[in-house]
Amino acid sequence: VLATKADAIIALSPHGARELCELFGVTKVTVIPHGPLEIPSSPAGRDSARSDLNIVERPCFTFFGIKRPYKGLETLIRAAELLGPSVAVRITGRGDPAYVAKLSQMVATVNSAGADVQFEPRWRSDAEIADLLAASDVCVFPFTRADNSGSVLLALAAGVPVIIPDLPSLRHIDNDGVLR
Repeated sequence: VLATKADAIIALSPHGARELCELFGVTKVTVIPHGPLEIPSSPAGRDSARSDLNIVERPCFTFFGIKRPYKGLETLIRAAELLGPSVAVRITGRGDPAYVAKLSQMVATVNSAGADVQFEPRWRSDAEIADLLAASDVCVFPFTRADNSGSVLLALAAGVPVIIPDLPSLRHIDNDGVLR
């Protein structure tokens, strides 16, 4: 009802606009891409941020954002187990307590098998996110579905390459720093 009564409907991507039209039968949807994001410089700097996260010379793969099942964190944790201690995986962000408990158990299991995963299920300040991004070599977002991602855009704004799935809903994120 709301969609048919609205004077204007805005989507962040062409895929999102198509979905709105298909789901709600509307015909006039305007695409306005997500605006640019800014992240403050890391207060700690790269070397100090990496030291704080116990990352020495290994590549560091990170995920940050609210933890929800569609974000595919189980895939990242299983990949960390396969890669073992040769890489550092850092995951942070708050989430539903039951889902966080499930992920915590997975992390404990893969760490006991030799992986190096740090899991901090809490909100982080902008300065802490800036430090995390400064320490990161790549941000990994293994979504099973998504229409848009502020975390992906924030990582790219900080100059950190990202790995995302080749979902039709994310194809509007066009950047040299994106690996699908």
